[in-house]
Amino acid sequence: MNTSPAARVLQRAAHEPDRTAVELPRTPGAPGRTLTYGDLAGAARDLAAALHRRGARPGDTVALVAAGVPELVVALLATAGAGLVCAPLDDAQPPARVRGAMRVAGAAIALVASPERAPYWLAELGEQAVEVTAGAGPGDAGQAPGFPVPVAADDPAYLLFTSGSTGVPKGVRVAHGPFARHCEVAAEAYGLTPGSVTLQFASPGFDVALEEIWPTLLCGGRVVLRGGGLWSLPELLDVTAAHGITMWQLPTAYWTLLGAEAAVRGDLRPPPSLGTVLIGGEAATTAAARRWLDSPMGAVRLLNAYGPTEGVVTSTLYEVPREAGALPPGEILPIGRPLPGRSGLVLDEELRPVPPGSAGELFVTGPCLADGYAGDGAATDRAFPTLPDGRRAFRTGDLVTESADGVLVYHGRRDRQLKISGVRVEPGEVEAALADCAGVTAAAVTVAGEGDRSRLVAHVVLTEPPGDPARRAGALRAELAGRLPAAMVPARVAFHDRLPRTVNDKVDHHALAAPARTESEGSR
Repeated sequence: MNTSPAARVLQRAAHEPDRTAVELPRTPGAPGRTLTYGDLAGAARDLAAALHRRGARPGDTVALVAAGVPELVVALLATAGAGLVCAPLDDAQPPARVRGAMRVAGAAIALVASPERAPYWLAELGEQAVEVTAGAGPGDAGQAPGFPVPVAADDPAYLLFTSGSTGVPKGVRVAHGPFARHCEVAAEAYGLTPGSVTLQFASPGFDVALEEIWPTLLCGGRVVLRGGGLWSLPELLDVTAAHGITMWQLPTAYWTLLGAEAAVRGDLRPPPSLGTVLIGGEAATTAAARRWLDSPMGAVRLLNAYGPTEGVVTSTLYEVPREAGALPPGEILPIGRPLPGRSGLVLDEELRPVPPGSAGELFVTGPCLADGYAGDGAATDRAFPTLPDGRRAFRTGDLVTESADGVLVYHGRRDRQLKISGVRVEPGEVEAALADCAGVTAAAVTVAGEGDRSRLVAHVVLTEPPGDPARRAGALRAELAGRLPAAMVPARVAFHDRLPRTVNDKVDHHALAAPARTESEGSR
């Protein structure tokens, strides 16, 4: 049985070839582009034949270096339909990181949007760069296998990369069965229909990009690509209105900035088409949610998603109340309940359930789990243990509590817990309190020093320049002192124009060790 989502999309194309599938908005520097389902299927079929001509066979891995253009969707459909393992990469990342990912993937072919966009390092590695628009050559119809190629549930579908502790990216391998199941569950949870129009925002190297594309196409909907730029809130609203976009799926950090802009402007209203805003990637604060809900944007359904790549994109979902007064207590928005087919277990270090309401590590179980890490059996065994009841699980490394009604609340990373002056400190709690301070749009916490000399450093982005940094830092510390124990009040405040981000659009705490624009030392 063919469990690939590609087979269903191609069936849709056969029945509704003229239905619009993909759009790239027009910009001042480039015209917009549109692909129908028929266009998409034809281009994918030709590309699959071209890949076969280059020697690619079902089960082989093909790298994908094509961001923000319709060719991205063509390449995803072509590789899935040909039974190939797709390894999306972001060519905006440092070449050394991408080289490492290519080696882990073992990809002999790299797909690029155009020859001009083929990164120079491809030739250094010896990979073949194939243009996504490459058509079938003479005789390809006779030598290429059927399209789509039948795949089994346990055949690998894609390979995505997360940071590795050794500095080499870890390749997370996901099979067709778990991903197809997730697409079905996500479509239902997000309320996708043939009339849905989803904004494709994420980098192709981030698993969210797959969730933005595949479930929408499976429902017969339309995908609008962001392209290469970032929009302000007014620009995003204009694009949404022009293309009838019904769902945004945004990084939490970007949504937080949009919320601050909406709170200041007050006159920006969502277009009638926009029905759902989905956020995720890192913890969302209740302060940011309150600003959002108190603005006109609060009229739109807001979902807070959580999920590690190893858990196949989104594992849990929380629907945020429509009224700010109904937000739950605490500094961090809950991450909600597991999606259908998944379970979220809160366990201690011995893999035993913790007492009700106590913090423990979140383990995700169910059919929607990755196979493991490519070429690293030891890391796979550590990350995917077999629980005492025989179930296979993924240990997330995230600390959570579970409420009496089954709602999970995130409390930060297990490996980020600190001790300051003998007191256990969870940086996420300090970061949430900072984000709730007046004039703060983003915040992160690091630790400086070791042992008895360790101290917290707050990294803050303000809505306006700090003016007198020492005075502004003192005001922030004073505000925190009224809300947090003394050991949790940062000794130093560093002001930044923006916080550095990782490839997966999370705050890069290692990069925060670099000097900030202005700093102010505390008095203690």
